[in-house]
Amino acid sequence: MIDLLKFIFPHNLTCSLCGSQLDLNYDKPLCQICLGSLQYISDPSCMICGKLLSRKRAFSVCETCIILDRAVDRGTSLWIYDDFIKPLIYKYKYKGHTYLYEYFATCLINRLVALDLPFEIDRIIPVPCHPRRRKRRGYDPVGGLCRALSKKTGLVLDDHLVRVYHTPKLHGEDACSRAKILESAFTYKGELSGTVLLVDDIYTTGHTMNFCAKALKAAGADYVVSISLCVGSDQ
Repeated sequence: MIDLLKFIFPHNLTCSLCGSQLDLNYDKPLCQICLGSLQYISDPSCMICGKLLSRKRAFSVCETCIILDRAVDRGTSLWIYDDFIKPLIYKYKYKGHTYLYEYFATCLINRLVALDLPFEIDRIIPVPCHPRRRKRRGYDPVGGLCRALSKKTGLVLDDHLVRVYHTPKLHGEDACSRAKILESAFTYKGELSGTVLLVDDIYTTGHTMNFCAKALKAAGADYVVSISLCVGSDQ
């Protein structure tokens, strides 16, 4: 199915956002104008989720992350999840535009390099998709993204973090409801050590990342670094 989708959605013909024609030798899925219109995360930003912070703020953690019982030790995101980027994320997440994996993975690597972490990452762990949802979509977008990331970095891709039960879609749920829904939703099958990179596509309230990180810490992980493609501008 995925191979067929590559023919249905060739990624070297038009911009994935505006549809403008691209040069055949151009190696990105977005034209230069659309690339320049993405809202990249810059400093100062929250050291847990990547949300932009006011330069007047005394702390390096946003208000949303402060109130979490945080298990993530360090985190970041690439872009602000605004109306401009939403169609691109929708294509990747729901429409099988898997050619975006390679570009997204490269962007994630560049962001991690810019963080200049004081420790080595030992493995990559995707936020898991429940088998029922994966079957309905026909693919796992975060898992596919992590495979591309593993291939580019040489880091081990670890898929032992699992979603214990199928949770409803969280879009529209407030932070309290999300926490109740996601509590005990994740577990890690086995034992861990060292530093893990936890990957997701959209960081909203942070509860998904946080409960995943707690499961990884319970399994023995020493440090959890999280990264997401997008973070909401107002959580």
